[in-house]
Amino acid sequence: KNGIRGTPHYYEVGDPRISSIRNSLDSMSGVPGVVDAASAVYLNQLDVPTRAFDQGFTSGDGQLLRTMSGDPLIEWFSLRMASNLVAPTVAEEGDYQFAMHSDDGALLKIDENRDGIFEVLVNDDSIHSPRLKCATRTVHLKAGDPLPMKLDYFQGPRVLITMQLLWRRMPAAQNAGLGCSMNELSAVPAKAFLLEAGRKNPCVK
Repeated sequence: KNGIRGTPHYYEVGDPRISSIRNSLDSMSGVPGVVDAASAVYLNQLDVPTRAFDQGFTSGDGQLLRTMSGDPLIEWFSLRMASNLVAPTVAEEGDYQFAMHSDDGALLKIDENRDGIFEVLVNDDSIHSPRLKCATRTVHLKAGDPLPMKLDYFQGPRVLITMQLLWRRMPAAQNAGLGCSMNELSAVPAKAFLLEAGRKNPCVK
């Protein structure tokens, strides 16, 4: 039941429309030159540190993501992902600050009221080199109380690729004036991601 479910979309190399998540995901399904993958992919966590673009992404079972024709999915693609966030244990319940480290664009959204309405928590959209973008507020997580989340990501042109969802637990006294840096953060662990009820991650035995 742990994991993240994603739907890949890929585009013709150099497609000038691929410059943001809005262009690459929200407006392009069914547009000529855009391929919606036939099946979903499953990830165990969102932790792809900066590396050469031709190393690509791997799914939860360690397989390189590929197009339907079998080519490695290394540039000009997007992923629309969904899962639920939880505190892994009761002892780890508390307020968390989230951040995205990405190349290219990433958009993290959460449904804090559990009413189907997702609000943006971290917006790091557009084509850019690897950079860190931090949430400006904290989110309270509890064990056994899943918080629905969505993460949209796209990779435009080479040369690097990065996608990391990071967090840190915040003492209440330190929540004012939030900022963050890489040395304060760690990758959200696999045990903090829960798939929706009834869905199983085929990559987890």
